[in-house]
Amino acid sequence: MAGAITNQARKILGDLTTTFTAPEPCWTPAHHPEINVGWLGQTCGPMGIQDNAACWPPTTTGAPRTNSAFFGWGFYSPGLECPAGYQSACTASATSQGWRVQFKMEPEETFVGCCPEGYACHNENGQTCISNARATTISTYQCESGSQINLAPMTLPHQNWSQAYIYAPMIQLAWKPSDLPLSRRPTVTSAPEEPSGGGMSTGAIAGVAVGAAAVIIAIVIGTFLLWRMKRRGIARAGSDSEIDYAPTGTGTPPPGYPTTVADEPTKYYYAGQTDQQWHPGMKEPQATPYELGQATAPVELNGARWDIHGRVEAPGPEVGPRELESPQGTPPAGRPAVLHQSR
Repeated sequence: MAGAITNQARKILGDLTTTFTAPEPCWTPAHHPEINVGWLGQTCGPMGIQDNAACWPPTTTGAPRTNSAFFGWGFYSPGLECPAGYQSACTASATSQGWRVQFKMEPEETFVGCCPEGYACHNENGQTCISNARATTISTYQCESGSQINLAPMTLPHQNWSQAYIYAPMIQLAWKPSDLPLSRRPTVTSAPEEPSGGGMSTGAIAGVAVGAAAVIIAIVIGTFLLWRMKRRGIARAGSDSEIDYAPTGTGTPPPGYPTTVADEPTKYYYAGQTDQQWHPGMKEPQATPYELGQATAPVELNGARWDIHGRVEAPGPEVGPRELESPQGTPPAGRPAVLHQSR
C-alpha cells in the first residue's frame, strides 16, 4: 500500500457554490483484473484506467488537468456545496485536521472532504474516498486496449474474495468565513453597549425604579399602621371618658364622697307633686315652693331617708309626725308633700 501525500503546493480547480451532478457512468467502478479493488469516476485511456474529468465539477481556465488515476487533482475554492450523491465526510482547519490533507492550508481556511454516501476520507497516493464492500452485488467493467469491457455483476463474498475495496474521487472544498453568504455565517452575539454620555443602563434604571417603589410601599404601610394605632388609642380613651360625672355646685360633694349637712338652717319646699327622687341636673320644681317657718324646731320626717345626688343617704331629724306650717299656704288636700332641700 502506498503512503499518504501531504503538504503539497496548492492546486485550485475553481469555485463550487452550487450542487454538481455527475453523469451516470461515474457510479460504475472499474475493476482490476487481478485484485479485489475497484475505482469510481474512471475511464479507459491509452495507458489503461485514468480519472474521468467529467466526474468532477467543472474547472476554470488554466486549472491543472488530470491523467493519472487517484493521485489527487486539486480542490475548489471557494467551495460551499458537495456534489449530488456526496456528503461532507471530513473537515480540517489550521488547528484541527480530520484527515491527512494533501494540500497546504491558509489561515482561517477550512477544508471539507466530500465523499459518496457510505465512503470515508482517505489519503493513499493523494486524497481520495474508500469503501469496504462485503455483502453486495457490484457491476464492474475492465479496460482492454483503451476500450471499456463491461463485466458480469460480481456478488460478494466471491469465491476468490470475501470483500472488495472501492475507491471514489474526493471532491475537496476550501472556504473562509468571508466566503460564506450572510445566512450561513456564524452569528456573533455581543454584549449590549452601555449608553453614551455617562447615563445609566437599562438594568440600572430598572433597579432604581424597583427600589423606589419598595420605599414608597414601605412608607404607605408605616403611615397606615401609625394611623391605626393612634385611632385605637383615641377609641380607648373615649370609652374611658364616657363616665360623665355630674357637675357639682357650691357645697355639693364630689361623687363618691359622703355628704356633710351644713349647720345653716335647713329649708324645705313643697313642690306640689307626687313623690319623686331628686338627681343632679334636675330642673327646679315648677310649682310654687312653700317655705317652712323658721321658729319651728328641727324635726325628723317620719324616719324617712333621703338621697343626695343619688349616691349618699343622710338621716333627717327625728320628730313625730305633725302638720307643716307655711305662711305661704298648705298643699292641696290628698297631695303628699315633696321636700326639696335648698342650699
